[in-house]
Amino acid sequence: MKASRLRILSAFLLAGSATPPAREAAAQVKAAVQVSDSGYEALQAAQPEEAVAVRGLTLERDAVRFEFESGLFWLLPPVRGRVLGAVFEGKGRYMLTPARESERRHLAIVTENKSFSVLTDSFEELVLLFTDGTADEIKKGGTPATASAQKAVSVWEGFWKRERKERRPNLRLRLLADLVEKTPASGGAFLAFTEGKKLPSALMAVDPRGIESLGLGSLLGDETVLFLSFDDQHGGFWYLGPTKDAARHGRGADLSPAEALHFTIDTRIKKNSDLEGTTAIRFRVSRPGTQLLRLHLYSKLHVSDVSFSAGDEVPKPVEFIREGGFAVVLPAPMNAGDTGTLSIRYSGESVLEDAGDGNFYVSARQSWYPNFGTFARPATFDLTYRVPPKYEVVSVGTRVESRAEKDAAFSRWKVESPIRVAGFNYGRFRKLEKKDAETGFDIRVFTNPGKPSFARELENVLELARFNTEKLADSALVDGINSARTFETFFGPLPRKEISITQQTQWNFGQSWPSLVFLPYIAFLGSLTRQQLGLAGASSFVDEVGYHEFSHQWWGHHVGWATYHDQWLSEGFAEFSAALAVQQTQGVKNYVAFWNGARKRILETPRLGHQPNADVGPITLGFRLADRRDPGAYQALVYSKGGYVLHMLRMLMWDTKDKNSDTRFIAMMKDFTSTWAGRNPSTDDFMAVAERHIVPTMDLKKNGKLDWFFDQWVHGTEIPRFSNKLEFKDEGGGKYRIAGEVSQSDVSPGFISLVPLYVEFDKGDLVRLGTLQMNGPATVPANFEIRLPKKPKRLVINAYRDVLSRD
Repeated sequence: MKASRLRILSAFLLAGSATPPAREAAAQVKAAVQVSDSGYEALQAAQPEEAVAVRGLTLERDAVRFEFESGLFWLLPPVRGRVLGAVFEGKGRYMLTPARESERRHLAIVTENKSFSVLTDSFEELVLLFTDGTADEIKKGGTPATASAQKAVSVWEGFWKRERKERRPNLRLRLLADLVEKTPASGGAFLAFTEGKKLPSALMAVDPRGIESLGLGSLLGDETVLFLSFDDQHGGFWYLGPTKDAARHGRGADLSPAEALHFTIDTRIKKNSDLEGTTAIRFRVSRPGTQLLRLHLYSKLHVSDVSFSAGDEVPKPVEFIREGGFAVVLPAPMNAGDTGTLSIRYSGESVLEDAGDGNFYVSARQSWYPNFGTFARPATFDLTYRVPPKYEVVSVGTRVESRAEKDAAFSRWKVESPIRVAGFNYGRFRKLEKKDAETGFDIRVFTNPGKPSFARELENVLELARFNTEKLADSALVDGINSARTFETFFGPLPRKEISITQQTQWNFGQSWPSLVFLPYIAFLGSLTRQQLGLAGASSFVDEVGYHEFSHQWWGHHVGWATYHDQWLSEGFAEFSAALAVQQTQGVKNYVAFWNGARKRILETPRLGHQPNADVGPITLGFRLADRRDPGAYQALVYSKGGYVLHMLRMLMWDTKDKNSDTRFIAMMKDFTSTWAGRNPSTDDFMAVAERHIVPTMDLKKNGKLDWFFDQWVHGTEIPRFSNKLEFKDEGGGKYRIAGEVSQSDVSPGFISLVPLYVEFDKGDLVRLGTLQMNGPATVPANFEIRLPKKPKRLVINAYRDVLSRD
């Protein structure tokens, strides 16, 4: 019976898992073109036809070098006067030389080659897409040839068939952008797809507009060089780098072509989960000459029409492409600073998933409305919802209007202070509300009185106590109030004081929108029910998820992050915030236990992992840490280690002479929050704020800089091991002699740790004596006399897990 129970529960939990955003974004939809004069249809129809024989030809594109020993290039016919692609047949090889040491180290790990220096492989077929001078280089380096194009056409068509089958972004849209905007060859893109001999198939790209322009993801920053390996069996890997002469670290240039200023979204939900809507986006152009705009929209939403207006003009239909993505071609190029409005109508299924008995969840959480990329730049919102009368919507923003219509419940919500993303919850709800007099926060908890289908099944099959999530609403309300008080004290106030905490059907994760928090279903279940479900081990997750998600009102929404390298400024900060709330509500012992748990996750080798999470890469690799070799590394490093970095800074700033030992740390955090409110800081931006609050013990180089700390803990992977042999001797008169030694190992010679030394009087009664500086693998002697109020029980180093260590 126990094994059956676990299997049934596992099936239900998996059924409730969210669809991976990458699969959602890349799914193919039949092409829809409203007007056709951009050249897109000619791009679709083009096939290889002009043969050029080459021998010893080399193409160099920044960090990537292609050597074509011998063979034939088959060039596409010109589209609007430009050749935009080719197929190579013959013998060749490529070489990628990483621009940064961190990228070389990462490739050494994912290729399982410790001596790695250059990524190289040979090929016999290569598909090229380009808007730079590649066609001229091929013609100049080769000679015209006569041969059958049959094989080249087969390779070309096979490439696009595979792109559609594997639901990858439509790379033709990148070519089209340069085509309609008449981008000169000097600013054009270069893309190559190859089936390697040793390595899996891969896409390589060098794009001055940034790799994000290919439609492969958001917040990729100014990275311009890509190697993306596709390997379904073992898991592929990414190389993402800047140009070879770019700075080692930094926030980089913003390469986005446009930014949204205001969204007007009108949404109707029919038949419980079908959705249709109209979104008007008022936007401002960032890049001169912009004419093609790529948008994010859930793949299962069909676009019926798009119109555009500039200023007070009457909106007119414009061309759009809905194939492997979504793009709009404007009537003419726009200048930087110009504004316009796009109006988009769409409809479809599966944006909402019906879990039964009035429970729903939004599966397309960041793409249920068209946008230029969520979490990038804030905008204001005006949102209208019409839903079946028996249901309601809880949305971001402030509800300014609601009424009953003939066949729908109508509500309107406004967001007048810019936010980065809009979201809503939908279903049947009961509300519990309280305004906290101390902080002024108005906190509302929405629970669903119905039971989703899986809950009813579990009750019946497993003979459980009846689920009652309503009873846990009081607990969620208290956690919300405690979160508001703790985070406002440490991080400063928010511009919005209304927070709605809502129950969602998924078991395994929470999510936070501006003024709207989703908590997983498990968070509303009592401990007895969780124990009956075999989820007793999830207690720490349940205790902390509400704090984590609530803190995202500060980290991710009030203060954003610049690129994927910097996402730890959201997720890591949220983990640290959860630890703070645990300390305030459960005491220091549980705070230390929190970091013991984080340390375990950072250092462990997961069941399906190839190596300890800590060794996979630095925090700044962001989402690239997550692959099939090491599936737990992203969570362990961006979340747990990212939070641990903030904990270490807190302990370095700890002031035992101040009544509030956190005064200096709080000043730093409030400075960071106020400085970067409504903007997207990088890791270096946070370091600059921390340096404004540096204390003498942290200023190791006497230059006011903290690069030593950030290089080690954020950009590096080393973690030290400590040991000590310390004793004390009563010298009389309240004086004690501290003698012995402290050792550091498992690090390189340049690694520095500031190891705190504590004296313990009674159990848990600790007093910090000072810190010992450890440089590289070393043993540091200790021999000093100190006056103490009473006889200590023992000497302890790193008592509060002040420094992340392997011991």
